[in-house]
Amino acid sequence: MNRLTTLACCLALPVALTTFACGDGGSSSADTQSTADVTEDTGSAADTAVAGDDTATTSTEDTATSADDTYQPYVPTEPSYAATCTEKGFPTYAEQFSAQQGLQVYQAVTTNKDPYTVLSFEFYAGDYGGASAPGTYDLSGSNYETCGNCVLVRTGCNSASGTCQKTYYADAGELVIDRWETGGKFSGHLQGVVLKEVTIDPTTYHSTPVAGGGEWCLDQYVFEADVAAPVVGGGNTQPTCVEEGTGTLVNDNIANFSLPNCYGEQVALHDSCGKKAMWLIGTAGWCSACHELLTAMVADYGGSLSRKKVNTRYPGLDLLIVLGENQYGANPSQAYCQAYAEDLDIDPAMVLIDNNPNTSDIPLIDPPGYALPVESFATTWTNMNPYLVAEGDGVTVSTPWHMVLRATNMEYMWTDNLGGAATLEGTLNTLLSE
Repeated sequence: MNRLTTLACCLALPVALTTFACGDGGSSSADTQSTADVTEDTGSAADTAVAGDDTATTSTEDTATSADDTYQPYVPTEPSYAATCTEKGFPTYAEQFSAQQGLQVYQAVTTNKDPYTVLSFEFYAGDYGGASAPGTYDLSGSNYETCGNCVLVRTGCNSASGTCQKTYYADAGELVIDRWETGGKFSGHLQGVVLKEVTIDPTTYHSTPVAGGGEWCLDQYVFEADVAAPVVGGGNTQPTCVEEGTGTLVNDNIANFSLPNCYGEQVALHDSCGKKAMWLIGTAGWCSACHELLTAMVADYGGSLSRKKVNTRYPGLDLLIVLGENQYGANPSQAYCQAYAEDLDIDPAMVLIDNNPNTSDIPLIDPPGYALPVESFATTWTNMNPYLVAEGDGVTVSTPWHMVLRATNMEYMWTDNLGGAATLEGTLNTLLSE
């Protein structure tokens, strides 16, 4: 499991944003920037198709409208603070809600300058049981290692280094969510929340209170942020596979494309047309988080992983692993691909090489009109937009990444940075139950 305490296994690309399509005619030079808020969704991906995982199916417009018609804003009472509180309240300068590699995150900051303090609500779905809808969530007795609904304050943060000096973790009180509407608002308040100063183990993510450390009290803190509606296609979605595709966004039919596997054999996406679900995982030889994820999956499948094993356990599911770089961040050779797969006990036939030394321009979701030139994953992302977003003048790309298609017609259904309430497990469950 990777959480937001440390810099993630990020694909550091020496890139510059370039204008694309309807750009403003200029180009903006940008270095790739890693921040403390980048993560990989490795926590529960190895155990897919978990029964009971909810996927949002209500239309965004209808949800937002009906909720706004009945919503009554919360009126805070006088905060109640214990004598042990060393810090009280939170002076919010700005707040936002975002999806980051499958993780839903609310953040508020005290200033737009370094150093800053950030309040975060981190919602980890799947096996961790994180929230995805309004409700009252008890934080008592939790630990950052296993929490599904995690409330933290980090102080002395620096945007350039992506580090913070102190961390406070909430293990008392309630998180009350009144609204959670895709295309609408995320709002609510904290009730009797107390955060203790902690250290967090960078490997296990276990949080340990600091002896003599401070307590941060956030009773009656009220929050509200916009929840962006995912950018989707689907204007001409067809019920069967379309060789040339209908677009590159979620709800579009994805065109057929081929990549070589570790044996040099060309593997075409549409070879799996007619199955229920297609799951793609992006990895790199230098990526420790990818290694952890794939190692856990191999163990879960009895010591080896193949497409046949995946389909036997979950009839109708196909899985391909896309290798973008070797251990040095360079184009992986066929020999390296074989060694990489065999070291992990993965069938080399299901590991595909995707690296274009000439680069391909991948359109950004935000800001529109700009693109990111990439070598790694160039073919996959040319056909399936990875939903990258600029952060300042840079773009951070994280691995492992996940993409899911409805294999009956190769309709693009989900990816890590899409946003909204859907999850990897929930999307796979929905497709496999159809």
